[in-house]
Amino acid sequence: MKLDQVHRALLDLSSYVDSLTKQIEGTKAGSDTSNLSATVTDLKLRLSGINTVANDAKEDIAAAKLEAQNPLLATLADEQASLAKVTAAIDEADKSIASIPPKVSEPVSPAHALWQAGFDLSRTGNAKGARDKYQAALKANPNYAPALNSLGVLEYGDGNYAAADALFQKTLATTPNYAAAQANHALVLLKLGDRYSARTAAQTALKNNPGYAPAIQVLSELDKLEKADPKKK
Repeated sequence: MKLDQVHRALLDLSSYVDSLTKQIEGTKAGSDTSNLSATVTDLKLRLSGINTVANDAKEDIAAAKLEAQNPLLATLADEQASLAKVTAAIDEADKSIASIPPKVSEPVSPAHALWQAGFDLSRTGNAKGARDKYQAALKANPNYAPALNSLGVLEYGDGNYAAADALFQKTLATTPNYAAAQANHALVLLKLGDRYSARTAAQTALKNNPGYAPAIQVLSELDKLEKADPKKK
């Protein structure tokens, strides 16, 4: 049932938001926050999928014209409240990351400035504007990892998994220890059904960034799939 899917997904997402919040609290001023920002982008992408399922469930229940006492209506209300709570938590994490003071002793590169402008646009839902800024960042520095990875996230969101993974792998070719790209590569592999490679990529991301929420989520989803169908690899 769709409401059950929403409930399970929200429980998982809540745990990853909690993990992210702890990472943010332990981040010192002047630290590189690009991995944290990439985590928020990934969580928002997953939240969008949960919202879609929740809206479908709401429409199904409305079409059924249930009586006011039907427990499904109360369940729907509970899940909508949980959804709002998780959404608020992710938004708060986003604001907390933005408030971490950057290093002031080092000049910001043109590529970073353009990437940051694109990331700020992505927070407002302006995917086209974000894409333009990321591409401009790559003109300034063709190997700038955050821009490559963020472009990959946009391609993934559009369902262009091959194009997304090409960007994630290019990111890793230039910055091998970039946990966000490793976790995103794992996510694509999971989507394409390559469980073994997905697990390896997610575990590598965790080696480079212990506690990294998107990598933990990929491993959690893999564990569920393998429990349901242990013979498939």
